Amino acid sequence: MSKRLLMVGAFAAIYLLWGSTYLAIALGLKTIPPVPADGLSFAWRRCDPDRAERG
Repeated sequence: MSKRLLMVGAFAAIYLLWGSTYLAIALGLKTIPPVPADGLSFAWRRCDPDRAERG
C-alpha cells in the first residue's frame, strides 16, 4: 500500500470515530436528561471487566 493511501485511511478512521462520538453525545443531550446520562456513564464504567486489573 502506498503511504498516501494509509494516511487517507487513518484520517478516515479518525473522522468516523470522532464523528460518531460527537453524534452520540449530541443525540444523548437531546434525548436523555443530564443526571440519568451521567448515571448511565457511571454504570458503564463500573461494569468494565478490565477495571479490576487496572486498579
